[in-house]
Amino acid sequence: MEASKQDLLDGTTPRIACFNAQQSVEKLLKAVLTQNGILFPRTHDLTALEAMLPSALQMRTTSLNLGSLNDWAVAARYPDFVSLATPSDAAQAIQVAEDAFAALASEIP
Repeated sequence: MEASKQDLLDGTTPRIACFNAQQSVEKLLKAVLTQNGILFPRTHDLTALEAMLPSALQMRTTSLNLGSLNDWAVAARYPDFVSLATPSDAAQAIQVAEDAFAALASEIP
């Protein structure tokens, strides 16, 4: 997540900031699932990973729209996708990631 903020401040292509935000949330969800002993499939789909969280934790994340970051998981790696990412997209992606960390980081020792 910090990399995403720095990318945005440095003027890096917004798609890179979006990708880093998605990756940080993906790793967060997988860490929380692992901490709770929940096996998960190989996926970048944040909605699917979120659905696997224990219900008490899902209650913390349902309003965050984590799935809004899904497009940045793979598509953002391709140069022709560059024009689709704006600084506003990057700022929004970073906010979603920050909110996810605020909701779930306490679950990771």
